[in-house]
Amino acid sequence: MNKIKIPDEWDLGATRRYKRQNMEMAMKGKIERGLVELITNSDDSYRDLEEKAKQVLGKIRIEFKRKKGQSSYVIVKDRAMGMNREEMYQKLGTLGERTSGFEKRKIRRGLNGRGARDVAAFGIPKGDGTVVTIEVNNRFKIPTHDRFVKDFSRYYSLRDIFSNPSREVKIKDMNKNREDRLIYNYTKGETIYNKDLIISEYPYSKAHLVIHKHLTPFEQGMLPYREGGILIKSKATIHDCTYFGLESETFAWRFTGELYCEFIDKLIYDYDDREEINPDNPNHPANNPMRVLDPLRDGLVLEHPFVQTLYKKCKNILQPFIEKLKALEESHKRDVTNENLDKKLNNLSKEVSRMFEKN
Repeated sequence: MNKIKIPDEWDLGATRRYKRQNMEMAMKGKIERGLVELITNSDDSYRDLEEKAKQVLGKIRIEFKRKKGQSSYVIVKDRAMGMNREEMYQKLGTLGERTSGFEKRKIRRGLNGRGARDVAAFGIPKGDGTVVTIEVNNRFKIPTHDRFVKDFSRYYSLRDIFSNPSREVKIKDMNKNREDRLIYNYTKGETIYNKDLIISEYPYSKAHLVIHKHLTPFEQGMLPYREGGILIKSKATIHDCTYFGLESETFAWRFTGELYCEFIDKLIYDYDDREEINPDNPNHPANNPMRVLDPLRDGLVLEHPFVQTLYKKCKNILQPFIEKLKALEESHKRDVTNENLDKKLNNLSKEVSRMFEKN
């Protein structure tokens, strides 16, 4: 057996099996998560054209061709910029590369450097400029057309795209020749809070919180489709939809809102810049010690000190509104109950009086 020379230091390699495991963890067997990445990429491409003062149609088309017992096909088309062979290699050839334009401080949603690559977890991605075809292995379930139209249009991270009049996202069932547009309309409510937030632990940060109160509660549901909650937004991305840990409060579901915080983007820039400049010893500061974004696309990392500070502050603002609404509703119920009791006692008194007079 030939001996090999083992170096004192070496980079860890990654097998195809390990890469696929990571892709499947990111996608979680949900074709919707893959489509989020592809729609996001199309929207970023349209942004590139708009920044160059070019007119765009903003159309994104999703086609499903389902086959029983065989691989199905999902095709995503747009009319934005295509990619030549070299660009495809740069953007799709290596996991984790900073190629979306976000790293150049452009307003982009591509943050992790792995979006379109992870879609390969479902099967074989085939790219041809502005058309991406995914051959979906039959072990993955594709929702029905009606279910997709109902649920996917509420996907929290895509709501700004679906509500943007400059974008037209359509979904087509190739088997039944049915086509629908995915539209999201934000529900209007009474604005009860609209202020900037001061976060003393991060002096250069900026955040703005808006809270709306609604007459009726939203259905209590799980991410990514629930409509109640506060949307956490940076320049171009919706990162989360949350009640800051108050989800168990029934009256919380009468509120929606937006938390705008561009400082989230700065934390991402700074962390990645340090990693790129000195990957062996990036020397991250105590106030930004880890990635603020979950690499598996599950929103912000709740353990990050900035996220903890920000969410705690927002929770302290939202909770009194919930408690006030709860007290008002309970007081109203007591008033209604007392009023009903008074009516019943009054009617009983009249009946007793009539019986007394008769006797």
